[in-house]
Amino acid sequence: MKKLKVAAICCSLFLILSCSQTKNDKEASSTEGAASPSMTEQKTLNLQAQIPTEKSIHLFDMPDGVTEAEWSTAIKEINAVIAKIGYPNAGYAFYKVANDSVKTNRYYFEGVWPAGDDYKTIHENPEYLKAADKLAPLYAKIKAVEMYRKVVLVE
Repeated sequence: MKKLKVAAICCSLFLILSCSQTKNDKEASSTEGAASPSMTEQKTLNLQAQIPTEKSIHLFDMPDGVTEAEWSTAIKEINAVIAKIGYPNAGYAFYKVANDSVKTNRYYFEGVWPAGDDYKTIHENPEYLKAADKLAPLYAKIKAVEMYRKVVLVE
């Protein structure tokens, strides 16, 4: 039952995050010269264009020796590096459950990645590797207690 609740939380977070992309993403999904789609079709096209094709998901309880503030700062630092190397719409987001009745896996962070080789390009970039090394001791504590999955969009 707990696994089902965790899966439901993950699905909800994916939907929320998928709907928060930029206006440019919406404009990129329109088709020039084609018949105008209905409002329902247009909403579907916009949503499809906004959904990242690759993510990494991490569910965990905050380990001893790590605070929300520390992990939030670390996420912001690595995201700044990812943006600096040319991927401002990629990176990590950090969440916690809003309901105090949830007792396990109260924290969640995800990585959102462009399609194809961009994930590899980001993770092999020297500036990313340097930032990741700096944050490695902190992430090691989370990694020890997290449930991690790299997922791809099923179309």
